[in-house]
Amino acid sequence: MPGYLTPAQMAELRKPTDTEFDAVVVRLMSLHHAGQSRWQTWSGIRPANHACV
Repeated sequence: MPGYLTPAQMAELRKPTDTEFDAVVVRLMSLHHAGQSRWQTWSGIRPANHACV
């Protein structure tokens, strides 16, 4: 499903040093949110008519 990270991508979060961690999180969260946007387009759900809690 678009937006879900692969097991290999999740494993990346366990590897970086403290100085690398933020960059890895930003990259993976960007992929996650881009996938979520593709899912919304595919499903027909639009932020304007979808209640966010």
